[in-house]
Amino acid sequence: MALAVEVEDLWFKYQTSKEWVLRGVNLKVEKGEYVGLLGPASAGKTTLCMTFNGLIPHYVKGVFRGVVRVFGVDTSKVDLVDLAKDVQVVFQEAASQLIMSSVEEELVYPLVNLRGLTVEEARAEALRALRELGVAHLASRNPQTCSGGEKQRILLALMLALKPKLLVVDEATSDLDPEISEVFYRLSKELNEEGTTVIVVTQDTDRLVEVADRVILMERGLIVNEGDPREVMRRAQLLDGIVRTPQVVEYALELRRLGLELETLPLTVEEVVELVRRAYSKGREPVV
Repeated sequence: MALAVEVEDLWFKYQTSKEWVLRGVNLKVEKGEYVGLLGPASAGKTTLCMTFNGLIPHYVKGVFRGVVRVFGVDTSKVDLVDLAKDVQVVFQEAASQLIMSSVEEELVYPLVNLRGLTVEEARAEALRALRELGVAHLASRNPQTCSGGEKQRILLALMLALKPKLLVVDEATSDLDPEISEVFYRLSKELNEEGTTVIVVTQDTDRLVEVADRVILMERGLIVNEGDPREVMRRAQLLDGIVRTPQVVEYALELRRLGLELETLPLTVEEVVELVRRAYSKGREPVV
């Protein structure tokens, strides 16, 4: 099994914190997986993500115990710049991650330095990525003059264009409208199918379960559940408050409570329609 991420007995607390934010986390993510990381606020999800690109322990100080390896490299023993060649993390607060004087430069500079493109190639790739996320018209704008949702789109366009070996998206779709959010999930899945390992932290369980290979639930600094999205969503009914159940799953569970047994738990609208059709075709009475 080739691993993209390997976390062993990871503990961390910030300098200003009395409590451990991460408490003995163990995690393995295979190369090429698309993983969803879910959990309530203060579960430790963002802190865990900061260990993947070396922000913890190199930049964010605190008490760090355990080992985090990304593609076999101990992140505590290599420079952040070296990690950036393979790992890109997008956080919810986009403003602090945008530092150039124009949106186009935000993409061109890293595309030249990290992907090795020429300036002309980088400009073409930047405009293509910005166009896909619906922000090509902002190319000449100072990113700090853009709205929160526009900043998120700019960063997501950059990360998708960089095509890193590991892409981590931490709540960076929170300000996107449903149409653009759908575009992100489609593009990130396409990138994943090309070989990029993707980890997405989100509250948007409806879309996540459609694309993720595996879902991980965190609570109070621990991983409390993980597995195939279908199985985890079924077990999530016993974990009140940890994760919002997708609407399709809620609908299917309600049908079951009303007496219509479905063959499996659906994760998409198309699946629930087909399962209901098949249930009725077997002579079961319609649910009223």
